[in-house]
Amino acid sequence: MDDKSCPSEPVYIYLRHGSYPVVAADNSSFPAHIHLPSQSLYHLKTETKFQPTEMPEFHVLNPLPGSWFVIAFLKESSRKIKQQGIHRSCQYSLGSMAAWSHHHEVVLLNVGMHLNVTSPPQLMVFKVFVPDGAWQLLVRVSSCLDISSNSSWPKNKAGVQPCVRKFGLRARALPYAEDVNVTGDDFYRIVPQPETEAYYYIAVAADVHTSYSIVIDVKDCPTPWRFLSHKSGRQPRHLVSSFNDSDASNETSSNQTTSTLSAVSQLHEDHQKEAAGPSATVTATPVEFQVHTAHFVKEILGEEGVLAAMQGCLPMIPLTRIKHAQDFLDSFLVQGPEWFSSWLGLTDAFPVMVGLQLEPFVDIGGTLQTKIHLDSMVKNLTSQVVVVNICIHHGSPPPFLSGRIQCPPELTLAVATNDTLVAIKYFPFPEPGAWFLSFTASCFNGSSSSVPVRCELEQTIVDLRIRLQPCVFEGSPCGQHGYCQENHFRQFYFSSCHCLGGWRGWGCTDNSQATPAPLLLMKTLLLTLSNLFFLPAIVLATRRQFYTEAVVYGVTMFFSMVGMATP
Repeated sequence: MDDKSCPSEPVYIYLRHGSYPVVAADNSSFPAHIHLPSQSLYHLKTETKFQPTEMPEFHVLNPLPGSWFVIAFLKESSRKIKQQGIHRSCQYSLGSMAAWSHHHEVVLLNVGMHLNVTSPPQLMVFKVFVPDGAWQLLVRVSSCLDISSNSSWPKNKAGVQPCVRKFGLRARALPYAEDVNVTGDDFYRIVPQPETEAYYYIAVAADVHTSYSIVIDVKDCPTPWRFLSHKSGRQPRHLVSSFNDSDASNETSSNQTTSTLSAVSQLHEDHQKEAAGPSATVTATPVEFQVHTAHFVKEILGEEGVLAAMQGCLPMIPLTRIKHAQDFLDSFLVQGPEWFSSWLGLTDAFPVMVGLQLEPFVDIGGTLQTKIHLDSMVKNLTSQVVVVNICIHHGSPPPFLSGRIQCPPELTLAVATNDTLVAIKYFPFPEPGAWFLSFTASCFNGSSSSVPVRCELEQTIVDLRIRLQPCVFEGSPCGQHGYCQENHFRQFYFSSCHCLGGWRGWGCTDNSQATPAPLLLMKTLLLTLSNLFFLPAIVLATRRQFYTEAVVYGVTMFFSMVGMATP
């Protein structure tokens, strides 16, 4: 503040990596189905001071690389309206300074290469680059030796010093080392579906002078993302198509169909056993149904993809961005042989994933909408209950462990034939980078059944309404009580809602302070009546040839009416 007579006000500061912070400065509510990025949001509160003697500090340990965005504001109640010229207007400003320190001793590891390490009792940091197409990352620490006593580490013995006291693993940034207390001479950590095209950092620490060997292994899968575009002469159909036996027989030979049939049958059995549990009985499926499923799976994956799925590598279908003329308005569609579509076909043999890419700065100022619609025809074509579970994950595909997608509850969506056919989730100011959606289709013989069975339908069709859009909602970005405006400030560019009639909130959906409809109507009528009082003045000024005054009165009445129509 610029004067010591100004009151001290609380300052709220929010810090976020990758995108703008999502906060409600007036404590208003957020619309339904919005996901708030609480994990990547940091909060700091301080107060304004005249000539401050010290600066409040805020530390972020092991920060992610890239852009960080900060917003600061005073509470709306602090901005009091005062008569100009009588009271001094207080000006508040905020200065900031950023500083960081580097961890210089980071050892570069190559995939598949053993590195023998001699380490004092301190934290050692390594990094390894995970290439595109990696489906699993394995970190192994072995041959641990106590150099001080020159002996191997005893195993399973109480009271011994642990070989590895702390261990940490993280993508793109230094990890937070956690206590593991490994008393054996061998330790490993597996990361399913790691982030690709990024460095993983590994931290290993022991309490004594030790030597050990560390190796990084990466499991590479021939994912459809890769081989569908390079190894196949035609684009397989990911979308709605009519598959029949004659089409399949023209495209595949008999021995390929036989191998695919056995592979798909094995996938079905493994998936069903995993979902039903070890004590459940797996019922046999007619060969005709298996053949139809085999044909459909081959249309998605091909022979190589089926073998990859047998190894736990799920199909990954990239979405193509369709740009629109308006800012922050892009659609993401599945690309077919000669067209684009939002329809995606699923099988209950294994989950299917789709991926999209958001760019920094140009995409983060809008809202990412993920709206999934289950085709209503599915309900009419089968007596089974069809359920599709969707998981949304940023940075890397959601973990696929023991035949199941591991997904946080707040990032899970579901559509079913006996429940809602539409599921939606909004991500305001989304983080840039890769986004993944997994789809797991399951069928049940009844609403009360909890044991999945093989689906009668060859495919389950879902409509993907995945869009980047301004403000919040599709069609009416701010609903019926506000309008969307684009904000430019230097290199920052984002959209926000301007609410009307006392409505508040991120999408103008909070009516806690909204003006009641009768009161709003009364205000409109009174304002209209006040405008009508200009008419006698205009008529009188015109009769007395005071044309300048008449024009002034007319212009005042006109703009008053415009202001009433557009509050």
